[in-house]
Amino acid sequence: MRKITIGFAAVVMMAGSAFAQLSSENAKWGDTAVKHLMTKEDVKAWKALKSDAEAKKFIDLFWARRDPTPDTARNEFKEEFDLRVGLADRNFTTTKTRGSMSDRGKAAILLGNAFTVTNQGGTGRAASNAPTNPGGGGADVSVGAVRGARPMIVWTYASDKKPKFIDRKDFQIMFSDERGGGEYEFAITPRSNPETFFSQAVKAYLVRPELTEVPTYADAAGPVGGSTAPAVATRNTTFRDSSLKAAIDALRAEKKMRMGPAHLTWGEFVTPTGEGFVPVSLYVPATANIPAGTKMTFFGLIQNAAGDVVEVLEEDATLAASHKDSYFDKSLNLAPGKYNATFGLAANGKPVSIASAEMAITGLNPTDAAVSDLILSNNAYPLPAAQKLTDPYAFGGLKVVPKGDAIFSTADDFTYFFEVRNPGVDEAGAPKLRMKLDITGTPADGGKAVNMAFPMSEVVAEPLKGVKGHYGVIQAFSLADFKPGQYKMKMRVVDSVLKKNYDFERQFTITKAP
Repeated sequence: MRKITIGFAAVVMMAGSAFAQLSSENAKWGDTAVKHLMTKEDVKAWKALKSDAEAKKFIDLFWARRDPTPDTARNEFKEEFDLRVGLADRNFTTTKTRGSMSDRGKAAILLGNAFTVTNQGGTGRAASNAPTNPGGGGADVSVGAVRGARPMIVWTYASDKKPKFIDRKDFQIMFSDERGGGEYEFAITPRSNPETFFSQAVKAYLVRPELTEVPTYADAAGPVGGSTAPAVATRNTTFRDSSLKAAIDALRAEKKMRMGPAHLTWGEFVTPTGEGFVPVSLYVPATANIPAGTKMTFFGLIQNAAGDVVEVLEEDATLAASHKDSYFDKSLNLAPGKYNATFGLAANGKPVSIASAEMAITGLNPTDAAVSDLILSNNAYPLPAAQKLTDPYAFGGLKVVPKGDAIFSTADDFTYFFEVRNPGVDEAGAPKLRMKLDITGTPADGGKAVNMAFPMSEVVAEPLKGVKGHYGVIQAFSLADFKPGQYKMKMRVVDSVLKKNYDFERQFTITKAP
């Protein structure tokens, strides 16, 4: 017995020694929700990896083997997987378990939304404590509770909510809260063994098991025109150019938030289907003499609250024009959490500007009634073609370029914009919003303080084309009659149907027109 124990320990030590050569980000990858998709062969191959290079090849090939459209660079399966993981984390996370690693999370990720969700047993607590179906699909039905019985949740898959790879007409997944506290675990019965369905899912998603190399694609070009959609490929965690990392380290060592001319704007948004994304924009004023069309390198370092590297960005970028200024923007795919993020622009390998921000990503619920952050701009225009839902600062055919420095001249039209998600609507199906606006300021010439109060009035919320349930509020006014100085805008928006209030407050500067 002792020999077996020692031998097993030696094997574990040997495996751990090889795996220890991987970066922390790569080493943790196999213990995330991707383990739900792994075959026995995948698990064996993953545990045998000895370097980050091997891990990167494994991860890239892992997703390529599950790509339903092998002729394109886009992997729709991974996009859907990431979406389901995010929804599971939001809906099923408890004090003990991350949602995507829970039993309910595994079922939602591998099988999708159930047709109905039924709460049974207990004292009724289970029904009120159970999250609704991920993505909002199906019905949440509470049936007669039996006092004293263990709380249970039953997911029934049928009709169009049944995965096509399951040959049964319908089936159920059952969860019970045996230990209390909302930690619902699989309830195995003679008629319900979820592992049978999970193994069928793992097999069905592996559409190209014979693949041994990651394909290359003609349409996998870099960013053009200043914007890119969220990356769905494997995250990079190391810099190719060490000088970029050194520049970020120097900025952080000096405890500065910005170096150089670029101003950082970021936000958090969500599509109607629940895909969260984080657009970032680096805005370069004309005084920096870096005109639109300049070829640069966009780079960034994103770390989580524990200091682990989540992603390193390093890619070609072309600055886009915003009047005489320029900018580069991009959407990121970040899970809910707190991050320390730093982004920069470099020319010919030399960093020219860096900006940092503390990001708190909440994980927006696509069905909640809410508003976005207020965006200040002097450049909003209709797009010539439809954009992706996750394109940065593009709203149903309207591009709104954030004025990153919040400095406007008296020759500008001052524009503000915010997105409204799932507002209350009247009998005609239209939102009913009212708004009150106050502007205060101190002129630079020492003149009389500005105190402008506009009464509460109705405001038009236009439906965003192709974005169901989302509306945009945009208004602009001339600054010709304003004196240069420092100003503050306070706004209250009232949803008259839902009786909800939203408050904004932003500072901005007005300068004399050149």
